[in-house]
Amino acid sequence: MSSTPAAADGNDVDFAQLLTQWDLQFGRTRPDIALVGSPDRSQARMAVEDTDGDMYVLERVFPAKLAARREQAKMLWELDALGLPVIPWLNTTSDDFFAYGRDSAAWQLQDYVQGIPLQRPAYAGDAWRGECLASFLTALRLPDTVAFLPVTDPFDLPLYAKNLVKSYQRNRPELAKDLAPICKELEGFWKFYREIPRAFCHGDYHPLNIIWDKNAINGVIDWEFMGTKAECYDAANIIGCVGMDDPAQLTGPLVMSMLSFLKGHRVWASASWEMLPEFVATLRFAWLREWVIHEPLDTICQELDLIWLILDNRDHLRKRWQNAGNRSPTDN
Repeated sequence: MSSTPAAADGNDVDFAQLLTQWDLQFGRTRPDIALVGSPDRSQARMAVEDTDGDMYVLERVFPAKLAARREQAKMLWELDALGLPVIPWLNTTSDDFFAYGRDSAAWQLQDYVQGIPLQRPAYAGDAWRGECLASFLTALRLPDTVAFLPVTDPFDLPLYAKNLVKSYQRNRPELAKDLAPICKELEGFWKFYREIPRAFCHGDYHPLNIIWDKNAINGVIDWEFMGTKAECYDAANIIGCVGMDDPAQLTGPLVMSMLSFLKGHRVWASASWEMLPEFVATLRFAWLREWVIHEPLDTICQELDLIWLILDNRDHLRKRWQNAGNRSPTDN
């Protein structure tokens, strides 16, 4: 295929000029390859193939995200060196994490990793996935890993939720009205939220940000929201996403297997277990914001229903989740 510039999201891209900065010869773009993860994390993203037939993912980085992407790239190299299933950004021949186009735009490249598409919502019935998810989170707490993970200002989840509701009071008053009784139900948890220890978290850990193999994780992707958060943040995000796909699976095999593994490895303090239902409910505010921006009203209503389902059944969920490992994960 010719190396002449090609269009990517409205921008002309000279792929040959870019790939030579990684000492690769451009073969062709692969628009037939469906890439996992969010396309919103970069200005442009596509699969490319070199002349040897090797596949890569090429991303154009938002200028405001260059510093954060550099820190992310350094961390992924460290995690990869420890054997964790991540996909590091490749260094250029000038030992940089970025290549630059003729328009000065910054690009990053990583190996393309093949995966098996996630079958939704059936995946929530797979206990092995829960164990894999928990194993990865446990590895992020090991001393060799913690030694180099970046420390950031802690993310305040209740403050985020309160500010979101304030914005809806101005811009979407009907939604703010729907959220008012939910906030009242969560007031007690928000007062004690800071009792949960902080730790480094992926920040967007959910089943669609995993490249899955038949019985393992091939890669954990989309690290843009990484940072210091409440230690149960990532697992709570998994639970909420499973619940959104199928509420009956809030105590299903994936969730219970994940929690059983975390409990067995003593990854969390008692406060995380005691406040987990309320934490999951609050974390859904972040997803509600996504639905307001991108999804129809039905999805927003579904999210509100899920939050109420968790709150109405919080005592039952708390007991089941705290007892994870004391019974079969397939026992609903």
